[in-house]
Amino acid sequence: MNHNIRETIIVLADISGYTRFIIAHATALAHTQTIISELIHTLLSQVQPPLQVAEIEGDALFLYARKDDDIRWEEFRKQLGKTLLKFMEAFMGKIEELQQSNLCSCTPCRNVDQLKLKIIVHKGESLAYTLDKFMKISGVDVILAHRLLKNSADAHEYILMTAPAYDYIRFPMDLAVDRGTETYEHIGGVKTYIHIPEKHNTAVDTLTQKQFSYDSLFFKIKNMVIKVFVPLLAQFRLKKLPKLRKLEKVMLETK
Repeated sequence: MNHNIRETIIVLADISGYTRFIIAHATALAHTQTIISELIHTLLSQVQPPLQVAEIEGDALFLYARKDDDIRWEEFRKQLGKTLLKFMEAFMGKIEELQQSNLCSCTPCRNVDQLKLKIIVHKGESLAYTLDKFMKISGVDVILAHRLLKNSADAHEYILMTAPAYDYIRFPMDLAVDRGTETYEHIGGVKTYIHIPEKHNTAVDTLTQKQFSYDSLFFKIKNMVIKVFVPLLAQFRLKKLPKLRKLEKVMLETK
């Protein structure tokens, strides 16, 4: 048996509408990149061990946790449920903040609500290997998780779980879900459970309740400072902004 093959939780947090948002607002690219950067950092702030970041793919986080003797695997299932809801809560909160505190009239700043979050969760196995001093994971289940980004869900914001993931995760409250099946070449049918916040008035709606408004001088100044100084720092290579990998791919495909 290959000891590098272990039970693995795979999470993809993908910003829906990213490519359309980037292409539509290419003339205000600096602010577009800054908005995406703020959203990615918001999601990153919710990641805690044993979840690890495999890659930041421009508009998405590729996360995983592999079963290990040092990980309390049964306890992690509860932590994971809370983390998934916090991803949604934090993302929605940041979108609201960027909207309410906005003083900029450029198109991307006025249309930040076009961006949504879709989360894919799968439980399977992965093979770990090292490439240029970085730990990578691969395998059929890693491929399947990425395939699930293209699915038949009639929504742009959701948590989609495969049956093994849904059986494993323990959410802090009952979560309403719709059952479905996705079919992929060479893989076959995959049973799914999907929670759509805008459809189900449940956990995420409760979590996002707050006692203050982002329409205040503090948040407006914060918003403007970020949009002025972050692109400036990036220009002098003092700060990295997300790479527009999907945009590059789209541009190549349309040539």
